[in-house]
Amino acid sequence: MPAIGVEKSLEGAHFLFRAGLTPHALSAGFGLRLGNIGLDYALVLNRNLIQGSVGTHQVGLRIRF
Repeated sequence: MPAIGVEKSLEGAHFLFRAGLTPHALSAGFGLRLGNIGLDYALVLNRNLIQGSVGTHQVGLRIRF
């Protein structure tokens, strides 16, 4: 399935904005990076349900060791 996305980092790559698009969904979110810890958030909107839905919220935590 084709997909396209963009990412823009701020503050020396500690804060990142993201957006993406597939034929079935639109997504937007952000990431925070502090040393070995990263936190990611995304809101995913299914294109068939945009009018009646608040979408799906996704949260991720990454710890590097």
